[in-house]
Amino acid sequence: MASVPNDTAVEEPEDAGTVIATVISVVLTAAVLWTAFSFRMYRKAKDAARAAKPDATGPTHKDIEYVRDLIAEQAATGKQVTKETLLRDIASAPAMVTLGNKAVYAVPRKLRKLHALLLKKGVIGADIAVPDGGEGAVRLLLAYQLHSSLEALLQKDARLDAVVAELQVAAADGALFILPSLYEASIKGKWLQPALATLALQVCLRSGLWSELDPKCVDIARAQLEGQGAPYPDVSLRLTAKSWMGQPNISPGTMIEVGVAVERAHAGASRAKYQKKVPTREGTLKPVMETYSCLVSRESDTEGGSKGSIVGTVDVDVFDVMQEEARSTLKMVAPKQPGKYELRVDLRSAIVLGVRAETTCAFEVVSTEALAAQHQDDDYD
Repeated sequence: MASVPNDTAVEEPEDAGTVIATVISVVLTAAVLWTAFSFRMYRKAKDAARAAKPDATGPTHKDIEYVRDLIAEQAATGKQVTKETLLRDIASAPAMVTLGNKAVYAVPRKLRKLHALLLKKGVIGADIAVPDGGEGAVRLLLAYQLHSSLEALLQKDARLDAVVAELQVAAADGALFILPSLYEASIKGKWLQPALATLALQVCLRSGLWSELDPKCVDIARAQLEGQGAPYPDVSLRLTAKSWMGQPNISPGTMIEVGVAVERAHAGASRAKYQKKVPTREGTLKPVMETYSCLVSRESDTEGGSKGSIVGTVDVDVFDVMQEEARSTLKMVAPKQPGKYELRVDLRSAIVLGVRAETTCAFEVVSTEALAAQHQDDDYD
């Protein structure tokens, strides 16, 4: 019987090495893709963090000049300069806008969340919108800084991450860099109200409190000091004006010595820390336990300036906590027109929130003719 050939092909098993190579290829491809994706995400996060970091230089003198020009324009047109207007002006400075733009680029969702939180807590109003630009972001960060001492905002769900916290500090530092120069510019321009506003904003930013007048803020500042073993300052003022040459009367155009005395009802032993140091003649630095900025202004119009214009400023320093009184003086030229005049002094602390005092004093400028007539009467008597 003839055999019939079998045409059915028999499939040989695949080589084991080929299977292993295929698996390895797939795994390596997946690993390469995952590594590339991870590296891309890492670079994106790194770029965002770098963009969020504030410029190392921060605001410059150009930013100071920018805000100073805004204040000068407001003062010239009679517009009131307040902490709120100062905040808006500072937030619009070029370097601050750059900082805000970095914040918007890096953490837009966190800024929106912070805005919603502050709005819910009643910390900000409708005038501060959801930040979509640099100026709005800076205003939001400064608003948070001005309320950072509130325990209600320090709850777990309200805490900021490291990037936002860094931006908040950078915004506050930028404002505190600009403000002292604005204060000096206000003094030079003889603008009392803007000068007081700059001092108020400085102490509020440093304290993390929104108002130097709100009793709640003052109570928080008082509690913070007492926790450090230091009393909250209780001060009052005395203001005097007399002839610099020691004459019994003040003549037109002569020098007047204005004396400012700060009385300290809280004098006594304490664990208070010094607020600054000043150089001595020996070349050393002497600690100042308390320092007060005193702004002397006109309470009546003269040819030298209108009511409310600054005559001069003095810093009254306290070197010993046991001191019951500290004094300082400044000199000014008497009005050329005889008559009765009045001066005012406003005391503020740029260190302790809520410390303030005001008082006035009157003086008379006597004409040379009146003085001569008085001398004649005295000679006649």
